[in-house]
Amino acid sequence: MIVVTGSAGYLGSRIVTSLLCGSIAGTGPVAGIDRAEAPTVTHRADILDGVTLRRAFRGARAVIHTAGLNGGPAAPTVAGEIRRINVGGTEAVIAAARDAGVRRLVLTSTTALYGGAIRSADAATWVTEALPAAPETPYEESKRDAEALVLAVAESFPDGCLILRCGRFFPAPANATVNDRLYRGVDLRDVAAAHILAAERPGGDTAVLNIAAASPFTPEDCGQLRRDPLLALRRHHPFVEGAYRQLGWRLPAAIDRVYAIDAARRTIGYAPQHNFREALAEQLWLDAWPRRSEAEPKGG
Repeated sequence: MIVVTGSAGYLGSRIVTSLLCGSIAGTGPVAGIDRAEAPTVTHRADILDGVTLRRAFRGARAVIHTAGLNGGPAAPTVAGEIRRINVGGTEAVIAAARDAGVRRLVLTSTTALYGGAIRSADAATWVTEALPAAPETPYEESKRDAEALVLAVAESFPDGCLILRCGRFFPAPANATVNDRLYRGVDLRDVAAAHILAAERPGGDTAVLNIAAASPFTPEDCGQLRRDPLLALRRHHPFVEGAYRQLGWRLPAAIDRVYAIDAARRTIGYAPQHNFREALAEQLWLDAWPRRSEAEPKGG
């Protein structure tokens, strides 16, 4: 059995439905924990409710811990609640999972943790997991501390722990979403697939992994990306300017980082399917569909 915390949330609900539908490799029973009511929730509870967590985790071989609060710079009271849920909740999940004999813990984290470490005046940063975390907000600090809690107890889980630092995947305007797939974004479907692969992966290694779309860029492009990404884009995607003109969109004026996903490919077999090219093609199709419909002959 796999248990998903935060299973009423944007990511957690997608993971649960993917497992239930068998659209990814997941098999066997699935359970979901959240304080909200939803079809993907089997146990309603606060994430700090250790009694309910232990009951839900009994018989589970993996727990995917997505539950958490997001937020940028915040007032002290809000920052305190972020810490209570993100750090205290992770402590509670770890304790309950160990007591229940869970074999693997998967933690949802964020590429935002790299924060100040990507500041560079000369070139975009090719961001691997070796880049030190440099959190700049209470939310980012809480995720750094949650990661540290998991890493500190990883040896007590027979199949280890995997921490997934996910790029941007929440809804945004289409132009921004497609731009983000070039260097820092990722499709929700690929994020869900990564979590399931992490839960199902055999072996007992522990790792921190970037989860993002497959960027068309290479490390050799980084100097150019900071100054004028269009030159690099023309090399990799000669069609891009015409496509953006058709959509009335703007390309990013500068790119300050690219999230590398090589470690996730090697470790869990991560292979994102919804990258820049696919996202742009989908938008072009949606843009053209009304015109095609109007041009079709009407039957009598």
